Amino acid sequence: MNRSFVLYTEYGEHIKPLTMEQRGALFTAILSRAAGEDIPELDSITAIAFSFISSQLDRDFAKWEDTRAKRVAAGREGGKASGKTRKQKQANEANASISKQNEANVQRAKQNEANEAVNVDVNGNVNGDVDSVCIGQPSVAEDTRSNFVPPTVEEVEAYCRERKNNISPQRFIDYYEARGWMLGNTPMESWKAAIRSWESGHTSGEPPGKPRTPKLRLITDENGNEVCVCDD
Repeated sequence: MNRSFVLYTEYGEHIKPLTMEQRGALFTAILSRAAGEDIPELDSITAIAFSFISSQLDRDFAKWEDTRAKRVAAGREGGKASGKTRKQKQANEANASISKQNEANVQRAKQNEANEAVNVDVNGNVNGDVDSVCIGQPSVAEDTRSNFVPPTVEEVEAYCRERKNNISPQRFIDYYEARGWMLGNTPMESWKAAIRSWESGHTSGEPPGKPRTPKLRLITDENGNEVCVCDD
């Protein structure tokens, strides 16, 4: 059943000889034909007029069905293309994300290498225990500069609890992190020795020397990364 059809002005030539009653019967027949219903009985003159119009209706309906079928096929192809485009877009976004992650990993690796380089003792020919020279305490054997690892807050807290001092673990960590774990111009070898140095003559748990606020500034390293450094 078709919900609409076209009436052409040229049909006027076919209905001129018809009376108003015959024209009503003709229009009823046209509606029935478009709806796929049985055609009512027509007199001979009205039937002749209807035959011309009915032929045109059949051609219009066939043309419409062909157009509709082509539109449906085009819609399916468009949906497939759209699906492929979405998948390709998702794949491109995933690849871009992986690429950014890989780049970030490379930058982190370079930064880690730079950080490790700071901890390397370039004065390999210096004799004696650096800790004993710098802070007046013997170095702990297991805390040599070659494998020095900055302690965690928990490790400092446990050691301070063992020593029964009142040093703030977080303050200790912040103080030396701001200085790159350096004792003056010398890399730190034993953080435990540094804690013992804080204890000596400093019952308040403050770092040796006059307490002061470190001056921090940002610089750009050779890899283009911003690094926070402390000016003593």
